[in-house]
Amino acid sequence: MKTKLFIFSVLFFTSIVTSQVTRIKDNDNIPAPQAIIVSEPSVVFDDVDVDMPFAVLDEIPQFLTCKDTLGQEAKKCFNETLNNFIVDNLKYPKKARKQKIEGKIFFLFVIDKSGLVTNIRTRNLIKTEDVELKELMEKEALRVINLLPKFKPAKFKGRLVNVSYATPIVFVLEEK
Repeated sequence: MKTKLFIFSVLFFTSIVTSQVTRIKDNDNIPAPQAIIVSEPSVVFDDVDVDMPFAVLDEIPQFLTCKDTLGQEAKKCFNETLNNFIVDNLKYPKKARKQKIEGKIFFLFVIDKSGLVTNIRTRNLIKTEDVELKELMEKEALRVINLLPKFKPAKFKGRLVNVSYATPIVFVLEEK
């Protein structure tokens, strides 16, 4: 019975599709397909503030120590300076160190048109059942992100823009 029902369904569906295709082929009123031209994405600046992705910017946001760099050098300087800033300011919580807890906390934030870090969001991937310890490590990482200095703002098509940026903070114990 199932086999007959399946064969009937396939035959019925095939006849519907075939008849629709035949009707389309026979219709002389269908216009010829048009070419679609794809251009670079446009951004509306006056009505809405859009958080631009880091990758599409003409000028990325910069630490003041990197402000005279361009292109790949600017990206390299930004990443190195950000990493150094995190390493220099992060204090591994003693309780986490004692329990040998390691892991990552991902941050997504916006560097706004004035160069300030705003709209900070986190994803805590610290692997421990101790909720208090996870929160302690997240608070420390958040403290460091909140310490970030004012940046030279980013530009896209000559206009100052908000930029979304993501980075992990990784807690790793040193082997001795």
